[in-house]
Amino acid sequence: QVLQLNRFLIGVTGARKVLDIGVYTGASTMTAALAVPDTGQVYALEKSKKHANVAKKYMQMADISDKVTFLLGDAKTSLESLIEDGHRHTFDFSYIDADKANYGVYFDLSLELL
Repeated sequence: QVLQLNRFLIGVTGARKVLDIGVYTGASTMTAALAVPDTGQVYALEKSKKHANVAKKYMQMADISDKVTFLLGDAKTSLESLIEDGHRHTFDFSYIDADKANYGVYFDLSLELL
């Protein structure tokens, strides 16, 4: 239900650039990639190389790999890097499903990117 809501929100808002913080097997990443237009991009942040590789496999199977940029490592560090690299205020949508203890940190950094 949450992913259906995300797909709806991405579509209705016309989001083109999406943050997906916490990929796991890639369900939320795939949902976002299918919802953004052909020129859209999803930035998928995942700490586990194993989980990212599983998700990448599914993106390839769905033929949407070109819409997904995987950032491997600590989400806080990845978000800070995106800010430093000039992505501030360029994202249209953010979904957080990572380690619960850092939700506040991810939320605050996401606001800088939205």
